[in-house]
Amino acid sequence: MSPKFFKILTIVLAVMLAGLIIYTVFQKPPQQEDNGYISRETETFTHVFVTGYEGVYPEVTVKLDYDPKVIDLRSFGAEILLHNKNTDQIGSIRVISNDGPGFSSPKQAFEEMHYCDTCAPKTVDINFKNASDILAFESEKESWYIFAHDPGFVVMRIPKPDTEVKKILPSLTVSTRMTNTMPEQAVLKVYFTNDKIKPVKNCTEVVPVERYYTKTSQVATFAILSLLNGLYQNEIDAGYTTNIPKGVWLNSIRVEDSVAYVDFSKKLEEGGGSCHMTALRSQIEQTLLEFPTVKSVQISVEGRTGDILQP
Repeated sequence: MSPKFFKILTIVLAVMLAGLIIYTVFQKPPQQEDNGYISRETETFTHVFVTGYEGVYPEVTVKLDYDPKVIDLRSFGAEILLHNKNTDQIGSIRVISNDGPGFSSPKQAFEEMHYCDTCAPKTVDINFKNASDILAFESEKESWYIFAHDPGFVVMRIPKPDTEVKKILPSLTVSTRMTNTMPEQAVLKVYFTNDKIKPVKNCTEVVPVERYYTKTSQVATFAILSLLNGLYQNEIDAGYTTNIPKGVWLNSIRVEDSVAYVDFSKKLEEGGGSCHMTALRSQIEQTLLEFPTVKSVQISVEGRTGDILQP
């Protein structure tokens, strides 16, 4: 072979080697957490809210990395809701302020708030970032984690099976900065049934309860999430009930040309009876019709509209 051929071959090999080196150096590796979770599709969810009272208003920022193919996330006041698409179960991450109750420890907060009276302590099996005094509890149906963090405590409820959700929790970060101003508050109404206040003459009879919220452009979303979140104990004691099954997920909501389009997970159709389904529909419709921009409501389940909420 001629010297010219060897020279060309040397140049080609050098170019190939340089390309391999550049690819190796600049290729983005898959994200890997301490627990071995690997995903190339990870996104970061950020929720910012203000809490507190009497002139001291901490602004809390919660961030969490997640795989949107597996987990859906929604913010709801001081809470983040986690929807496991594989199991269709909903967990939560809640930041509670310790300004009022003055709990001395996560253990006292967990016990006195009665988050899970049937739970027993278990070994902490998640490596949370910057978490102090962390405790874990579990029952047959769910796992709970609680740790101290200004302005109080972070409380997590994870339904079982909890493998997919537990994979993303090591990425959780909570940060706080002090402010002097509380965002403007407003009140809205969500609708339930109450035979004591309005005896059922027809299945569309519903009664409003009030919910306070920080003014936001996503008020319709907050209203529906408040409806799905259900009743407080004092409201249950006063005779209020709901026809919406526990664990329903809000897939989407939008208002267009005075029509509110709201789509739910398939759990919305659980239960039975024509009166039950009529009352359920009325709860959703009346909650949205309180807004002046909404003249009618179209409910769907996983995109279906024609054959839903049948007895």
